[in-house]
Amino acid sequence: MKTSNLLLFCLCSGRRFVTDETKRAILDGLRTTGPQFVTISDLCGMAVKKGRELKEMADRANKIAVMACYPRAVKWLFSMAGIEWNEEKMGVINTRKDDVNNILDKIREWSSADQNKGNEIIIESDNDQWDPWFPVIDYDRCENCKQCMSFCLFGVYATGGSNKVEVKNPRNCKNNCPACARICPKAAIIFPKYTEPPIDGAEINDEESVREKIKINVNELLGNDIYAALAERRKKAKKFLIKKTDMEQAELERKKFSE
Repeated sequence: MKTSNLLLFCLCSGRRFVTDETKRAILDGLRTTGPQFVTISDLCGMAVKKGRELKEMADRANKIAVMACYPRAVKWLFSMAGIEWNEEKMGVINTRKDDVNNILDKIREWSSADQNKGNEIIIESDNDQWDPWFPVIDYDRCENCKQCMSFCLFGVYATGGSNKVEVKNPRNCKNNCPACARICPKAAIIFPKYTEPPIDGAEINDEESVREKIKINVNELLGNDIYAALAERRKKAKKFLIKKTDMEQAELERKKFSE
């Protein structure tokens, strides 16, 4: 049974993409205006830990607006939770980028279109101390070259149905390391919690500039013989048995490519 329109507000716990003052203003606007809404401590964490619950909410809603980060990131986080993105039913309000007054205007517009108002606040939280840092794959851009899977030393990626590369072990990802996204030839890997476009999920408007940057990153990380370097990394990552020297290498990559 469909419910009324639904707003999901992600607080992105552990990050300060949105100031506490802005969060308070948004919450006050939600409570004053009166649309039905759900407050989520972290959409990334919910996509992994409570994907079924997120899917059930999305399925019940007539329409759903997600107040979070960039639309590309949100779309593929939903995909990770088993939710197919529907442009007619779903939308994104980018709280990382939009001015707070624009956000409040969009909340009012959403509320005026909702014929079945009613506040509903659900705080998604648990005792898990894991900071949900991990990639999602933009399958609109991905060509399934599997370079990400060959590059990663920690077994984050694996193949799923139809031999398609997937983020199978998000908890294996090393916090603040976006190195795999730096070498993706199609810029198809998104880290929703990253701070630099297009890895953060921002739209890509200059394809040539992105391609040139990827070439530089690949040369810095893998050298001239890319395939030999990736083959060597596959050996190191086999069965997730990572030696101390490989851990040190991965840490250097994390520091280099997270600044």
